[in-house]
Amino acid sequence: MLELVRRNAPGRRLHSFSYRLRQPVFAGEEIMAFGAVADGAAGLRIATRAEAQHATADAALG
Repeated sequence: MLELVRRNAPGRRLHSFSYRLRQPVFAGEEIMAFGAVADGAAGLRIATRAEAQHATADAALG
């Protein structure tokens, strides 16, 4: 998830990053990373077809 922020906000500086692991992902499952930036903060999540939130994160950008 941190790489998603780095690639999509290259001119922004990361001030803080916190995450929570919610559900396990098993070998062979296809994962998708989602994120949105608004007002200097990014909300992120990792999902599979079976679960919308395997991991979530918040990043503060400057």
